[in-house]
Amino acid sequence: MGSGADVGFRQQLESLHSISVEVSRLHELPQVLDRALGYCLELTGSEFGFVGLLNAGREMLEVAAIKGFEPSDPTFYERYRHIPVRPTIFSVVIREGRACISNDVVNDPRRVGQPPGHPPVRTFLGVPLRVGDEIIGMVGVANRKSGYSDEEDRLLSTFANQAAVAIDNARLYEAQKDLIRRLELLHHEQSRQQQQAGIAELGWRALVGTAPQELMEHAVALVASTLNVDYVRILELLPDGKNLLLRAGTGWRPGLVGTATVRLDNTQVGYMFESNEPLIIEDFQTDTRFKAAWLLREHSVRSGIRAVIHGSPTPFGELAAYTTKRRLFTQDDVLFMRATANTLAESFIRLHAEQEKEESLRQLREVDEARRHLLERLSLVVEEERKRIASDIHDDALQVLAGLGMRLQVMAEGPYDPAEKQSLRDLSSALAVAGDRLRRLIFDLRPDALELGLAPALRFYFEQTTTGVDPELAIDSQLTRELPADTRLMVYRACQEALNNVRKHARARHATVRVREAEGGTEVLIRDDGVGFEVPADTTPGHIGLVAMKERIQLAGGRTVITSKPGRGTTVKFWVPPRRAG
Repeated sequence: MGSGADVGFRQQLESLHSISVEVSRLHELPQVLDRALGYCLELTGSEFGFVGLLNAGREMLEVAAIKGFEPSDPTFYERYRHIPVRPTIFSVVIREGRACISNDVVNDPRRVGQPPGHPPVRTFLGVPLRVGDEIIGMVGVANRKSGYSDEEDRLLSTFANQAAVAIDNARLYEAQKDLIRRLELLHHEQSRQQQQAGIAELGWRALVGTAPQELMEHAVALVASTLNVDYVRILELLPDGKNLLLRAGTGWRPGLVGTATVRLDNTQVGYMFESNEPLIIEDFQTDTRFKAAWLLREHSVRSGIRAVIHGSPTPFGELAAYTTKRRLFTQDDVLFMRATANTLAESFIRLHAEQEKEESLRQLREVDEARRHLLERLSLVVEEERKRIASDIHDDALQVLAGLGMRLQVMAEGPYDPAEKQSLRDLSSALAVAGDRLRRLIFDLRPDALELGLAPALRFYFEQTTTGVDPELAIDSQLTRELPADTRLMVYRACQEALNNVRKHARARHATVRVREAEGGTEVLIRDDGVGFEVPADTTPGHIGLVAMKERIQLAGGRTVITSKPGRGTTVKFWVPPRRAG
């Protein structure tokens, strides 16, 4: 009998060893607990059981696994997951570190009851889970039909020691995995912050007006260091729409950047342009969607990530990063590449818009210069025509009027009755008035007094064209030298317009004209103490002269400011630049 029992025990030990080896090969804690508890029930012939692990404070058992019954209450596990370690059947196992057998649990004085929904416990065997000298928890099995003996105690205790090591290793494995996850999250966060910082710096460089080539070189260096790749490139779509130029890059064979071109054709770039989305190639050797360009084949590229650099109206090109070893790029890498490409695109679009704006302004300046030149020529033609008309009036019409006047005066002394003589004298006076008016018109058309200077010419004009109710005029010339003839004539005509406006509308008692040198040009101020008006935003009837004067000054490259208020008079100030040669 004894020999047979020993053989049976040895067989159990061999089976136990096999089971222990199997459990020790598992790494995931739930699997280890489930398999170990299943073997415990099988070894002892028990109905159900549990594994409890001590918490950090060692005052609670946390139920880590239950097997053999399924409570009807779905909240049972959560409500009774933690078991206090107090004087109970369990405390013998935990506090005293030895097995506990009870084959009459109902009447066992150490029993403290059981939670509602728990199946009845008739017999019980609990053994500690020990790793070295430390107890990490316990295994409890229940309801072996014939009760528990020292043999079940020995078998369960032996297996529990092996299972405890497996459980502890699984917990260490979980802790290690958790540490790796946290390190990966930390690395991910650091990488994300590095990417954001890089994009922010690139955006700052774009905003401060970094030259496009320098900006692209900074971008490829940023991508290379941030993503830790072997090659980075920026391709620019050429005007023919069929080829792309390697504008900037890092890692490529010397001499390629700035000279190498890639055809659009059936390449990844063409596909990307059509889809307008970033593209990831995990393995160029197995990807059958595209035909790899010669540049990539020549450099043994294995994996890559690419993003479109948008433009207006067509794409500028692409930003791409490559590795010679197979690599799976992440979604964060995609977002980083897209953000970098978008930053470049915004900079290029803004630069293109500024260049278009500068070109438009240049063309406008050319048109304005041509218009100004044409108007200057027209003004010269008008002045010449004025001189011709004035000469014609002086040499012809005025001479005829003078002759008629003299003949009428002679006839008035002839043998006519008094009424007829008076009519002749009246007609002679009318001819004299017409002559005076023609002389004033001649002066207006041909201001010969300008040869004497601007101030004398203005004073002479005002005196010669007076209507008898004109304001008193004061002229203050602060010029250190007389103006060039063409500038003098232009300023004179502008003053004419302003003074005529004073005569017609201001109802002023005094008017002042001040001329001085300012900002390299000539500044003229004309002020009156008349009725004033609300300065309109646009041309309104009654002030056509002022509008014409502003246009004359503007065409000369100058500026005009008119200030006025009802009852406070009017001030006209204009400035003209020095006349350009030619």
